[in-house]
Amino acid sequence: MGIPLLTPDGKRINYLKRFVLECFACYSIERDPTKVFCAKCGNDTLLKLTVSIDSEGKMTCYRKKGFRINTKGFKYPLPKNKGGRKCDDLITCED
Repeated sequence: MGIPLLTPDGKRINYLKRFVLECFACYSIERDPTKVFCAKCGNDTLLKLTVSIDSEGKMTCYRKKGFRINTKGFKYPLPKNKGGRKCDDLITCED
């Protein structure tokens, strides 16, 4: 279906391997790798996934076999913002 992709050597490309970001809170997929916050829910919960796209355009996501989300930093509440000229407060949202 359509024109096949070819390498400079003339070999045919059967599938493409890319990386995308997936939000583990709402499971939406973000294709822009520079994003830090999820566009749908606004949380800082994006993880890098490997995605392959076959010749029909079907996207398949791959994770490690025993994948577990790192819960470091979820136990205690966020500190209050201090403000001022030399503050290094946490960035909690995109805007």
